Amino acid sequence: MTTFEQMFADCLQNTNAEGFPAFTHDLRDQARNFLRTGTLSGTFYVSATTLACETVNVLCRLADQDANVLCEETIVARTDGYMRTLPILSVVVLSGLKDKSFFFRAVAQVLRVPRDVAQFITICKSGLVPGVQGFGGCRIKAVQNWLDTLSSYHAIKGTSMKEMTMADIVRLSHAKPNSDVQRELFGWVSGHVKPARVRLNQQIVCLEALSLATDPCKQVELIREGRLPYEAVVSVVTSPLMPVWEALLEQAPTFNLLRNLRTFARHGVLANQTNVDLVVEKLSRPDVLVQARILPFQCYAAWKAYSEIENADPRIVAVLSDAIEQSVCNLPFFDGRVVIAPDVSGSMGWTYTNKEGTTSVAEIAGLFSAGLLKRCPNVRVLPFQEHVINIALNPRDSVLSNARRIAELGGGGTALCAPIERLTQDHD
Repeated sequence: MTTFEQMFADCLQNTNAEGFPAFTHDLRDQARNFLRTGTLSGTFYVSATTLACETVNVLCRLADQDANVLCEETIVARTDGYMRTLPILSVVVLSGLKDKSFFFRAVAQVLRVPRDVAQFITICKSGLVPGVQGFGGCRIKAVQNWLDTLSSYHAIKGTSMKEMTMADIVRLSHAKPNSDVQRELFGWVSGHVKPARVRLNQQIVCLEALSLATDPCKQVELIREGRLPYEAVVSVVTSPLMPVWEALLEQAPTFNLLRNLRTFARHGVLANQTNVDLVVEKLSRPDVLVQARILPFQCYAAWKAYSEIENADPRIVAVLSDAIEQSVCNLPFFDGRVVIAPDVSGSMGWTYTNKEGTTSVAEIAGLFSAGLLKRCPNVRVLPFQEHVINIALNPRDSVLSNARRIAELGGGGTALCAPIERLTQDHD
């Protein structure tokens, strides 16, 4: 039996979530797909519970078959794939193995910020992963190792977490400080050290002073002196005045600026042309976009959100459009011939998040396809629904233009075999 015949036989034996025949990847490919593109939220075809069970099942089976492979795929998904939740779930699976070396190797690269640790503990305690009985043993040790490197900056950012706070993380992990500075930091986070007695962590000193300050000039001084993050400032300053918003804009990192651009506009910060100059200067530097690992989708989301507001400044709209083009260099580079087949069927009209937003998954697929068309040589784009839709795309056109052309196609049913049939017909 040839390889193709075997694949066809497997297809007849396996079905997808809608009950239709489907090919099945090998275990490593299944795990890679989950880790790099998966979600634990419900999709158009599968409920959140079903999807979570399928994901855990695949990860557990690969862990039993080859823990080293799962460890490697987990690290790559986090470091190169920019994924969070699924790699965190994967390290929880690895923590249930008898050999803990794979767990400690992966968890050191997967848990980076307080939100990661909070999600890790939540999954450990959820009972979702077979063989993981709560948060204890090696899992406590991993969080203790992470806390050994905790900075006051991340401790402050963690104060905005709701479901599991930094105080919960310190308490549950039985953290043991290794210096006077860390002892004070843990004490402040857990509430055992009163704010007025903090002396060794300067950012926390500034934050506590900010919570008491009422003079806008003093607030700005403390924000700049402590390099206080956006989340911490807006949580302690009630009804910030313009000088405070301008100080936050002044020191906003690139990703923070993209995410909160509409908020700055809503509070009138961008009515001042000096502030507009600052935004344009921050977002027009390709080296900064590369350093911050900003992806085209993040620039697109900011462009769309900002463009929809009344009296949007054309200079900011233009620099966001340019940022989409410049951030393409952060996409993966594929040499040789590449075929991208974006699904443009009716199910792709859903928005990509449960939160309020208007960006559809079709737009994201179009943006990714257009970005790779710009980034890589020899890319062929085959948008499909019930059949492949013929469309001529010029790589020299803007990513935004090509992405919108792709996203506006289709709307019918979904035939995943259509691109394969086209390539077979074309002998490509």
